This record gives sequence, structure tokens and C-alpha cells, in this order.
Amino acid sequence: MFASKHMIILVSLFMVAFMFTIALAPTCATASSVRIQLCMVIDGSTTISNSEWNLTVQAVSKGVTETIPHDGSIELTVVQFGYSGGLFARTEVGPRIIDSASYSTVADQVLGIPKMGGSTPTASGVYLGWQEIRNSPNFAAATRQVINLATDNKPNVRNDNATIDLDGDNRTDGADDLIAVVNNAVGQGLDELDIEGINLIPQEKDWLRNWVVRPQPGAIAPPFSKTGWIRYVANVSEFADTLG
Repeated sequence: MFASKHMIILVSLFMVAFMFTIALAPTCATASSVRIQLCMVIDGSTTISNSEWNLTVQAVSKGVTETIPHDGSIELTVVQFGYSGGLFARTEVGPRIIDSASYSTVADQVLGIPKMGGSTPTASGVYLGWQEIRNSPNFAAATRQVINLATDNKPNVRNDNATIDLDGDNRTDGADDLIAVVNNAVGQGLDELDIEGINLIPQEKDWLRNWVVRPQPGAIAPPFSKTGWIRYVANVSEFADTLG
């Protein structure tokens, strides 16, 4: 179920990237042609079964093959967060310029991504995703830097980026770490952070929209009327409608 919801996320995300590219895409696939740096930060925690994870990476791979333009205008990075081998987050792809020479290799690479498992160290995932974008040789020339976060829970593992309570709940925890990571990234050039929230309880929906989405105020999508949105995904029928 989670992975089917995730497939909605990926179809929507790739379409948004495509709309940006219509206006910004150049004609060649050199490093200087990159206009959008897009990092997908994906929840790979224990709540996802192995079969669901397989469907998730199949959906990402299909998006790379069929939806993202192959003209060199988008640099794609994929980061997974969870816990495996002492790591709370892991770069799975990239940063890679998606063009006619690379897309097939990237799609195959995505298919081979194993699920990490573990809890929900979201701050570690977003931190790593931003470091990948910022350290890319395309950072200075790209027009936009965008992170898309897909998760089914609030953060519940610390990475110690926060030193004080930032969301006013009288404790300093993994949620504050995520806020601190996002604030720092925005200060360094992050243009947009969008979220797909999967089967979230109301309090989690409000928290992610108010504290993590950028720019603020976070909008509920659809419609995708502004940058900085959160989309709530509930069930497989919604996936079927979106895919159609």
C-alpha cells in the first residue's frame, strides 16, 4: 500500500519537474545545461515491506525512463533514509545529469536500491540530500535547487543539528533537527522543499506543512499553485486517478 501511494508521489514529482523544464531546458547536455537540481529524499524505514519497496523503486525507474526530460536540464539525486550498516541516510543515485546517454543507466541503478529499514531519521536524509546538491559542480550555474521529501511519519531519530526547541513543544528532538537542517539549507540557497505525506495523522500533516515546507506558507496540493507544497496521499484509488 505504501509503495502504491509512493508511485503517486513520483508521477506527480516528475511532472512538476517536467513543467519547470519546458521553460528552462537548453538544447545540449553539458554540465552548464543543468537548470534544476532535484533531490528526492525517500523514506526507507521499516514501515515499508520489501514488496512495497520493490514497487517504489520500479516507479522511480519508470519516471527516469519515461517522464524526466533527457535533455540535460535536470540533475537528479536520490537519497534514502532509514538505518543500515551504521548509516541513517544513504545516497543512492547521483548527482547525475539526466540525458540521452545516462537515463537508462540511472534507471537501472534505481531498480537495484535495497531498502534500509530502521526508524525515521528524516533530518539525516534531508541533510545528506542538501549536501549532495550543494557540493555538485552544477550548484553555481543551476537556476533552482529543489528537494522533494516523501515520508509517512514525523522524524523520530536525532542528528543533533538543533540545539534548542524550535517548534515550541518544550523538547529538542529529531523534529527540531529537521527544522534546523531545512533552515540552514534555505540560508545556503535551497529554493523549494515539497512534501508528500503518506497516511499522516492530522497533527503530523500540520507540523510538516508549517515547519518543513519551503517557502512558507506551505500550500496543500493539488492544485500546485505555488512553490512550497505538501500533498496528502491516502489510498490506491487516488494513485489510479493520478496516474490516469
